[in-house]
Amino acid sequence: MTWIIFIPVLLFGAALLILAAVTVARHLSSLSWLPVPATLLERGVERNHGSSSGDNIKAAARHSGKFAYQWQGRSYESTRVSFSSAMTRSVGSSIDDWDQRLSALLGEVGGTLSVWVNPRAPSQAVALRDLRWVEIGCQIGLGAILLWLASVFLFGTDPQAAQAVFSWRTVGAMWVAGLYLGILVPLLWRDGHPVWSVFAAIPLLLAINGTLHGMRQP
Repeated sequence: MTWIIFIPVLLFGAALLILAAVTVARHLSSLSWLPVPATLLERGVERNHGSSSGDNIKAAARHSGKFAYQWQGRSYESTRVSFSSAMTRSVGSSIDDWDQRLSALLGEVGGTLSVWVNPRAPSQAVALRDLRWVEIGCQIGLGAILLWLASVFLFGTDPQAAQAVFSWRTVGAMWVAGLYLGILVPLLWRDGHPVWSVFAAIPLLLAINGTLHGMRQP
């Protein structure tokens, strides 16, 4: 019964971490993309299936759009306005300024905006390539909690059993977490979040310290 309950929890936690990693990877890849002018063809608000119609400020939604651009004499169209996949309160209130930034960037239908195009695959383009840190933070935070909770119940030892003072398995886990979060350190610092950058570096520092400590063990 424990496996039936916590295997889905483990998989969901891992999926959230993978989704965050994919979003960061897309952003890093887009840093080499080039800006080109585009024309906004459509814009709107995409709601989830549980949201009612109308301007409901509690509706979970995200801005959507379609733009046309040219690259080396060829015409292309794209519906990717950002790398964010989260549906938040795009109408009315919002948990951050993401929706306002995206709305201002898109402008009005028929207007011109600057988009980022992949020069190696011109059919790939995005209007806003920035990272949405609230979304990334929630995915990593919730994913890590679910992964830890499921691991404790599925692979944990007897809590009353004697625990070793030092464990290479713990150090290995810290290296995995440290390298995962270490990629975010310079990105957080770049985007004006020095405090969170320091927090993201802690697992890597602990992994280094644990490794040095383990090498000194008899």
